[in-house]
Amino acid sequence: MVRFMGIKAFIMNKVKKVVFGYRATSGGYLAYLRKKGAKIGKNITIFAPASTTIDAHNPYLITMGDNIVITGPVTILTHDYAVFVCNNMCPQGGGGKQLDRVGCNRPVAIGNNVFLGWGCTILAGSTIGDNVIIGAHAVVSGKVESNSVYAGNPAKKIMSIEEYYERRFAQQPKEIEDMFTAYKQFYGVDPEETVFSSAYRNHFHSKGNGKRMAIGRTFESYEEFCDYMNKG
Repeated sequence: MVRFMGIKAFIMNKVKKVVFGYRATSGGYLAYLRKKGAKIGKNITIFAPASTTIDAHNPYLITMGDNIVITGPVTILTHDYAVFVCNNMCPQGGGGKQLDRVGCNRPVAIGNNVFLGWGCTILAGSTIGDNVIIGAHAVVSGKVESNSVYAGNPAKKIMSIEEYYERRFAQQPKEIEDMFTAYKQFYGVDPEETVFSSAYRNHFHSKGNGKRMAIGRTFESYEEFCDYMNKG
């Protein structure tokens, strides 16, 4: 069975490369962009490369720092073809003033430690600083401050990264309780400790001597935590 699954995965990867080409994998997409002139740093992940659009028109206008997560389907543009309306306003022989043709090609710069949320769009000429979260379906145009969270259309600053962290940290205990309950209802057994230990390690970690910190309380063991949750 394991060998069959390995062969199946191998075939699926081959099919993806045929269908999607360089967009079949995150690494393939990034390698293509680098080859076309994009300046791209280290530790960048494109979670849905096949449905992500990073401008192939002027990739040499794109700069990305290190530690960037690009969820899908994200769009990053370095051009705006809307100018075709202006270029068609006064055609030759129409009797009106012939306008000079105009274009729109501008660089995009994304800093270090940036998260681009699901379905967001980064328009030509945008600059995103360091330590930034861009919310799902946000439309970014212009400058995004470092150490900030932006969301909306057009994207606006909604809080600092410090405020975001504090809110997230405060919500962890309730989320752990909700996860425990939902897991138990679906599977009929207590969840394994690993369900919480990676995502919630600040609120769910060992204190040494077998003791366990969870949901703001100290338990003698993971089993005691489960007993507490089941009695709740």
